[in-house]
Amino acid sequence: MLILARILALPVSLNLIWRLSTDAAYREGNIFLVPDLSFSILLVAAALMPRRLAVPLLSVGFYLGAGVVFVAGFDRLDQGQTGAAAVDYAIAAVYLAAAVGLSLPGWRRRA
Repeated sequence: MLILARILALPVSLNLIWRLSTDAAYREGNIFLVPDLSFSILLVAAALMPRRLAVPLLSVGFYLGAGVVFVAGFDRLDQGQTGAAAVDYAIAAVYLAAAVGLSLPGWRRRA
């Protein structure tokens, strides 16, 4: 589970960090700038940490990311971007599943 969580933490987070760093148009007026950067940096850092630190930090990062992306989905629905909202909800569901999986007490014995 931990290896899967480390892999899941990277694609969206690295993409968001890249876009927020290099694309001024994406940054401009983005109400999710600080939350996006917060959970993205947390997930990337946690994915690179040793197991003892990675598990709780990945859990927090996935819970935070699920919340941010879920709310962003509502913003996209409000703007009429139904397809983008569906993608946001799918990402939020995967993040929530990863966070719950990392939070379950018995998974460490199976890993």
